[in-house]
Amino acid sequence: MIFKFTTKELFSNKGDFIKKLHCPFNIKWQELNDFKGAANKACNICKKTIYNSTNMSDQQIIDLVAQDSEACLKISLNQNNIKTVNIYERS
Repeated sequence: MIFKFTTKELFSNKGDFIKKLHCPFNIKWQELNDFKGAANKACNICKKTIYNSTNMSDQQIIDLVAQDSEACLKISLNQNNIKTVNIYERS
């Protein structure tokens, strides 16, 4: 996956747009509730599942977002399946 840091946009490795990431609550991963035995967590405020993308493939994330366009994802800039780009767009 490719994460465009400046716009918070997530793309597949082929460059296909997947989703723009945004959390209006700006919750830290450590503040979320654990699911017993799962890599994902739950948000106390919005009650959504936050999916840990660390071990997810492009296709798994594409399928998840196709199923739920509002799906929340945790992205770490240092995870192995993410390439970050910091490109500033001109208007």
